[in-house]
Amino acid sequence: MKKNLKKNMKNVIKKINIQPLLKIGKNDCKPLIDKEGEIIRSSKKIDKNYRILICIMKGKKKFDDISFPYLYGNENLILKKLLIIKKAQEENLKYFYKPIRNTLNKDDYPDNSIFVFYDEHLEKALFMRFLEYIKNIDESFYREFYPKDETKEENIIKYFATLGMKYKLSFLKISDEELLSLLFYHKYIFFIQKELIKKYGHSLKDFQNYHQLYLYLKSKGYIKLFFNKYGPKIIKLIPDFIKKIKNHLMFNIFVEDIRKKEVKNFKDLSIFDLIDEYVPDYIDKKILWQNYNNLIKKTKI
Repeated sequence: MKKNLKKNMKNVIKKINIQPLLKIGKNDCKPLIDKEGEIIRSSKKIDKNYRILICIMKGKKKFDDISFPYLYGNENLILKKLLIIKKAQEENLKYFYKPIRNTLNKDDYPDNSIFVFYDEHLEKALFMRFLEYIKNIDESFYREFYPKDETKEENIIKYFATLGMKYKLSFLKISDEELLSLLFYHKYIFFIQKELIKKYGHSLKDFQNYHQLYLYLKSKGYIKLFFNKYGPKIIKLIPDFIKKIKNHLMFNIFVEDIRKKEVKNFKDLSIFDLIDEYVPDYIDKKILWQNYNNLIKKTKI
């Protein structure tokens, strides 16, 4: 039995190499869908949350929210994730928990949703959260970004410029078309879905994929409306909105308050505790811990 255990541990160590794991494929840090609804394929060596973590460490993204620690899968996959966490600790990455919306308890945070960033990008990671914070303090300011009447063209442009800020701030580099594609497929198609049902008798569920949806919406004029008419106005408004938030009297105070009270260090995470609390029971946690320590001794992180 002991011989088999040692043999299995050696096999695990041979299979995992942290350096290829941390390499970025050309599409790994790009937006998921292009303008025509084609899925931009990324590598499948690790799940989305840890791929985003690598993108941040490689400087391709400034911040993002991820499910964490998300330690599911087979033993090899979990060990890869633990090695990436170890790398994040060495890189001195920071995080704060993403608050649950519409909760009675303002201190109630989910265990598995965090914003990840380097310290110098904390301010950028807090723009959208600041708007939620300011809503009850300065509603007139809040309504400049989230107007009540979302049916007017002017307000639609403001709404999508506000949503576009997050993407513009989070990516190191993102083209205008990539930004608009993100907004279109992540938000705008849901924004118009009631109109599609009412006017044409079609719902989003009627389409097998995004490209099929693109062709249909193009035939109805929605692609031209969003990308050609709304798009340039949205893109033009985003820098103005960023400047307006940054210049608010409360913004710097808010950022420093979050820095003092909520920002945490990956360095302070205990790998042992993460294994104990978040690894599923179908994995032998004791052996996993042993394998992890053997990997750390043999692997250059």
